[in-house]
Amino acid sequence: MSVTVITDSVATIPAELAADLRIVVVPERLTLGDETYVDGQLSLEEVVARIDEGFTTSGPSPGDFVEAIEQHGSDDGVLIVTVARELASSTFDAAHVAARMINQRVNVHDSRTAAGAQGLIVLGAARLARDGRPLEEVTSEAFYIGDRVRLVARLDDLNWLARGGHVPYLAARAGDMVGVKPIVEVRHGRVHTLRPALSLEGASERLLDIWRSSDPGDARLHIAGLHALGEETAAELLDAVRAVVTPASDFIGHFGTVMVMHSGPGLTGLAWWWDERQLLVTSNSLGRAQSQHPVDCLTD
Repeated sequence: MSVTVITDSVATIPAELAADLRIVVVPERLTLGDETYVDGQLSLEEVVARIDEGFTTSGPSPGDFVEAIEQHGSDDGVLIVTVARELASSTFDAAHVAARMINQRVNVHDSRTAAGAQGLIVLGAARLARDGRPLEEVTSEAFYIGDRVRLVARLDDLNWLARGGHVPYLAARAGDMVGVKPIVEVRHGRVHTLRPALSLEGASERLLDIWRSSDPGDARLHIAGLHALGEETAAELLDAVRAVVTPASDFIGHFGTVMVMHSGPGLTGLAWWWDERQLLVTSNSLGRAQSQHPVDCLTD
């Protein structure tokens, strides 16, 4: 067996990718009016149409995580990667309670991010788990990626984030008055507003400029295009990236209903990290030193 990697549905990992890497996804919950649904049970279109009924969101319960561990856990250990505690403390706390309730080795990692950035952390850890690495290495990989991953997105407005208390209402109102398109970055568990753009096209170009400026050179790129009811735009952003560099891994992730309730339905963005880890291996032939070749420390 190998280490089991568990996350919550905020991570926006496509179902087929999660299945391929044996990632267990525990859904968040959305309450519309008097009815509660697990994340993904309703379409985004249906949720947006019913928004006037009033809504609340909540994380998985400790019992949800215990069930996931009992059904899919491994004797080699379990790593749970959660959405940032600052953004959804109930999810992180529930995972911690579950870890204390279960008679298995369970590490709980606060991703300090969300959406595709959280997904990239989970995927990196799951690849090591698939390769049979021990729990300590799988957990260290989550920390390593978490220190480097970035998430930048463009929004139609800031009103949804302001409603959830993630940005000041004054910033949302000012953006509405001026008519600009806001750009935000999730960093260290918090949502930060960046310099806005005058149009959606300009906002997309700003996202790409931020990504380009992060390139350290001679590193492997892991990237995700993100969207809420805007897959075509997310695909265009990824295509623009691929025109510059061939990613080591990429995917398009759509926001679930719970995330859309906080970001709004007009979001598109990018999450990425650069893997600069390399080993220099010198080969010798007939006693003569040959040129050194970079060899990846990790295989995907």
